[in-house]
Amino acid sequence: MPITVQLFGDSTQLGAGASKGYRPAKLLQKSLDARFGLGATLVINSAVGGSTARSALNGEGMLARGDIVVVNWGVNDC
Repeated sequence: MPITVQLFGDSTQLGAGASKGYRPAKLLQKSLDARFGLGATLVINSAVGGSTARSALNGEGMLARGDIVVVNWGVNDC
């Protein structure tokens, strides 16, 4: 069973404005595959465009299922 890495955050974590091959989840998966081999890890991108740190603190959309959880909010909080 692969180690799961779950990403939470706003549109920057989602990869808004980036080409498909350069979205954060895709880049992370490629790096982990290169380091640990195909199938050893699974990256799940649970980011939601427009979400804020406040919404996360209120528990909105924060059902963590990953062995490792990465959070990235801030751009929409300005």
